[in-house]
Amino acid sequence: MSRATKWLIIAFIAGIILLLLRAGALAPAGLMSLVLFVGALTEQIIRIRMLQRANKAFDAGNNAASPKKSLSLKDALDILGLPESPLPDVQAVKQAYRKQMKRNHPDQGGSKYIASQLNAAKDTVLTEITKKS
Repeated sequence: MSRATKWLIIAFIAGIILLLLRAGALAPAGLMSLVLFVGALTEQIIRIRMLQRANKAFDAGNNAASPKKSLSLKDALDILGLPESPLPDVQAVKQAYRKQMKRNHPDQGGSKYIASQLNAAKDTVLTEITKKS
């Protein structure tokens, strides 16, 4: 979809909202709900498009899209959504991994690339924890 088409759609939606407000068919509270709904819908569409692109790049075997062979500990913790210090325990790592995998598993509409990044991140953090023990 081109940039001009996107702006045309935005202008059209804004016009409809203004017409509804002017006619009294849409209360201010309803307007806020509508704005939040459109925002959430837009975020989901963007997420789906990003996942489709990542899957396409991963399936094509593009080296730039393949997961790093060894992630830094900081990157791995960021991917899993864990704090850098103190180093989390094994249970916290597994719990964060499961939480992220539930949302991003390819069978649930997620990306193969993101799933592979999560696997690499989990392995990196668990390896670092066993080294420190």
